[in-house]
Amino acid sequence: SGCQQFLLHDDGLLRLAERERIALILVHAINPYGFSHLQRTNEDNIDLNRNFLGFDQPYPENDVYDQLHHHLVSDTWPPSDANEQALAEAQQRLTPEARKRLSGGQASHADGLFYAGKAPAWSNGVVRAMLRQHGRSRQALAWIDLHTGLGPYGHGEKIFAALEDTVTARARRWWGMDLMASSSPDSVSPHIAGYITQSARQECPEAAITTMTLEYGTRPNDMVRQALRGDAWLRRHPNAPASLRHSIKAALRDAFYIDADDWKGMVIGQFRAIMLQTLYGMSD
Repeated sequence: SGCQQFLLHDDGLLRLAERERIALILVHAINPYGFSHLQRTNEDNIDLNRNFLGFDQPYPENDVYDQLHHHLVSDTWPPSDANEQALAEAQQRLTPEARKRLSGGQASHADGLFYAGKAPAWSNGVVRAMLRQHGRSRQALAWIDLHTGLGPYGHGEKIFAALEDTVTARARRWWGMDLMASSSPDSVSPHIAGYITQSARQECPEAAITTMTLEYGTRPNDMVRQALRGDAWLRRHPNAPASLRHSIKAALRDAFYIDADDWKGMVIGQFRAIMLQTLYGMSD
C-alpha cells in the first residue's frame, strides 16, 4: 500500500504513463478477511498465492510438507523443546531442492501452512474478473506483484517465472540481468504451484504479458516461518489468552512489514526504479 500511495503522488511517473498512453491499475491485496484479522491467509486458511491452478486436476502432492506438517503445526505455543529439535533435525535432512518445495503449496492439510485449498477462492474470482474486464482489450500487460518476507533486509528480488524465450528476453531487457528466474537455486522464491500472476495468461491469452514478483526481504527465514507457525497454532486455539494472541499477531506483522524508515526508503526507491523501467519498456 505504501508503494501504491507513493505512485499516486508521483507526478513524474504519472505524466510518463499518460504521455505513453499506458493505463495503470493499482490493486491492493484482495484478502479482506486476512487484513481484518492480521493473517496471511483468507477465511478458509487458503494461501492465495497457491490457489491459482486449475482445480479440474488434483493439486500437486507435496510429500516434503507432508513429512514436516506435524512438526510445523505444533500442539503447544510456544513449541516444546522436543518439537523444535525434531523440526530442526527434519529440516537438516532436506536437500536444497526439497527446502524449495516445502513452502510451495499443499492441499492435504487444511489447518497447515501454505494451504492451496480445494477450489478457487473468492479472491481468485475477483482477480480473474478484473483481468477480463480491464486486460482482454489490451495489447500488452505488465504485472508487478509485490511481496514481502523472503530475502535480505530491504532488498527487492526481481523474480520471473521464465516460460518462453521471447518473454524472458523482454523481461531482461526491461528490468535488467539481475532478474532472477524463480526456478533458479539462487532465488529466494520457493517452487510455487498456483501463483497468482499465471492467471493473466489464462484470462488474457491474446495480450503480450510480462510479469514480475518483487519480493522484499524483512526478517531471517527462521523468524518468518516461526511467525507463520504461531498463527497456524492460534487458528486452532481461538480461545488463547489475549496476551498470547497479541504477541503472535505482533510477530506475524513484524515478519512481513518493517516499521523503520530505512526499510521503507529501500522499498520505495527500488519500486520507483522498477516502475520507470516498466513504463519505458511498455512504451517501446
